[in-house]
Amino acid sequence: MAPWGSFNKEAMHMSLTQKLNSVIKEYISDFLDKQNFPYVVKPSIPVVWFGNMTKYEKSSKKIVTIGINPSLNEFDQPRFSIVDLKDDNAIEEIKKTLNSYFEYNPYKWFANFEKVLKQFDASYYEGKNRTNIAVHIDIYSAIATDPTWGKLSKLERNNIQRTDLFKKLFDLLNPAYIASAPFTFAFKFFMAWVCAMIAQP
Repeated sequence: MAPWGSFNKEAMHMSLTQKLNSVIKEYISDFLDKQNFPYVVKPSIPVVWFGNMTKYEKSSKKIVTIGINPSLNEFDQPRFSIVDLKDDNAIEEIKKTLNSYFEYNPYKWFANFEKVLKQFDASYYEGKNRTNIAVHIDIYSAIATDPTWGKLSKLERNNIQRTDLFKKLFDLLNPAYIASAPFTFAFKFFMAWVCAMIAQP
C-alpha cells in the first residue's frame, strides 16, 4: 500500500491537472467563438501559456512573466502545432505544443526577460544551469491579433479581451514572483495595474 503522503500528493497533482484542463477548455471555446474575427491571426491557436508547465510546477520558485497578448509574429514561422481544436484530444495536443515552445524556435522578444529571470535563478530554457523554469502568460487574450493590440480599436479590444480567463489561470499557477521585462516606464505602470487587478476578489 502506498503511504498516505504519496497518495495525497498524487491526488493534489491530479486535481491541478484537471483544473488546468478546465481552463484550457475555456480558452479553446473562447478562441473558437472569435477565430473568424478579421483581426485574428490565421492560422493560429490560443496560446494559453509559453513554456514548460510541467517543469514550472516542479520549480522551487514559481515565476511567471506577463504580457498583453501573443504577437502576430508567433505565427509567421512554425513555432506551434496548429491543433485541431475540435478534436477529442485537443487539450493534450495544446499542452504538448505550448510546453515545447522554448525548445525549438521561440520569438526573440522573450530574450528581454532572461536578465530579469536570471536574478531568480530561473529561465524559460532548460540547459541554462538554473534551478527554476518560468512560464509566460498574457493578460488580455491568448489570441494573436493583426494588427497588434495597441492598434486595435477599443471595440475590437473589448470584443477579444478575456481578463477573467487570465485571472483563473494566474490563480491556478499561484506564482511567488511576477516578472516584467525592462522595457519602458509605461510598462512599469502596466505591471502595477496588473498587480492591482490580480488583487481584486
